[in-house]
Amino acid sequence: MAENVLQKYDEGGLSGRLIGWGCIAALGEFLDAYSIVAFSVALVYIDPYYKIPSFLVGLVPAIFGYTWATTALFGGHISDFVGRKYLYMWDMLVMILGSLLMVISSFMYSQVLLILGYAIVGIGVGLDIPASEALLAEIAPRRHRGKMMSLANIWWYIGPITALVIALLTPANIVGFRVLFIFGIAFAIFTLIMRQLLIESPRFLLLKGEIKKLNEELGVAASSNPGVEGQSDQPRVYKWTDLFMPGLVGFTIYIMAMNILWAIPASTFGIYLPYITKDIGGAGFVGAVVTDLIWFLSSIVGLLLYWTYADKPNSIVNRKYMFILSCVMVAIGFVLFGTIPLNNGALGVFSVALIGFFQGFAMWPIIWVWGTEKFPTSIRAAGRGFLSGTDRYANYSWTFVLPIILAAIGLRTVAFILAAMEVVMAIVSIFYAPTGTESKSLEALEKEIG
Repeated sequence: MAENVLQKYDEGGLSGRLIGWGCIAALGEFLDAYSIVAFSVALVYIDPYYKIPSFLVGLVPAIFGYTWATTALFGGHISDFVGRKYLYMWDMLVMILGSLLMVISSFMYSQVLLILGYAIVGIGVGLDIPASEALLAEIAPRRHRGKMMSLANIWWYIGPITALVIALLTPANIVGFRVLFIFGIAFAIFTLIMRQLLIESPRFLLLKGEIKKLNEELGVAASSNPGVEGQSDQPRVYKWTDLFMPGLVGFTIYIMAMNILWAIPASTFGIYLPYITKDIGGAGFVGAVVTDLIWFLSSIVGLLLYWTYADKPNSIVNRKYMFILSCVMVAIGFVLFGTIPLNNGALGVFSVALIGFFQGFAMWPIIWVWGTEKFPTSIRAAGRGFLSGTDRYANYSWTFVLPIILAAIGLRTVAFILAAMEVVMAIVSIFYAPTGTESKSLEALEKEIG
């Protein structure tokens, strides 16, 4: 079979070259998170310049999220048609254009340019993320897929830390806003250059029958695969609607629900934690930024522990039980967050760190690895785009109205609602979370669909 070309590659270890490719592919996650948090930090000090009405504070990030979501829904299809690597050049150019418009808006104090620029950044990110996730899954050896895909999560968390450090080192005014998004342009240009070093997805090439190019990308001599060029047996091609066929529909609905229930609490912190800490908790600007840093740093620590267990088959510490444990602990964290006064030093920090650690330890990386590896190659990016798009519609609808909700029912009630979402995730996952995907090849997982 033609897919035997990949067998030796799929049995390989986690080399420095592979980690390098994974990091380059995951830079889109860095830019996504950097853009979100750079704006969330700037939100606390650009109001005197743009004079955004308080009831529309959530509008700009919501428009970013909606353009992100809409583009992801069809961006995955584009990636499944033209390839993962090809799409990367164009989505970086879109991000650069959007960030440039945001910088220009800061000289004119133009709300229209600000919203337009941020929406265009959202379009670029929406094109990028489904392709990035598909590529990470498809270049990862089967025994290291969980670790490889978590590079996306790690880089997502590095993005906010970078934005927060820059914010701490720049003036807390319109100049700081400009500096944050000028750096965003520089990071996008760097990513565009580095992605020229990436290979195309070997599985995408196999799907398209480009065996000669597949050999070249993997550094395999054509003579070492005798007869492959002449074989006609190709992987099965699925339609987008097959995400809802009998073998997949149950999983698609489950993982879509997990994406949404994870994303609403995560985006609450990702967009509004500095705003909540400063304006509701009275911690001051530096305190708000430091609290945000603690959340992201604790998430990275959790991710590093996740590496130890991510790809161990037949272990009692498997992905399903790690995921359920994370949901329960994050729920406890949100209860504490709603109960402890935000200016209560160590205890307030502990609640934020607890949430961050267990979001990183299993919850987020496992949602992404399940929601990518379980879809067939021919619709993998489309499936990832469908999940990303639906969760962004949900969580940005939430964040759009969150300032109004906070004013109406208070932070404690909101925190308890977020905790309840995590409890629902844990209970549902007891019955519906997939098991036994660790260390299986993507082709073996595809055959299980039936």
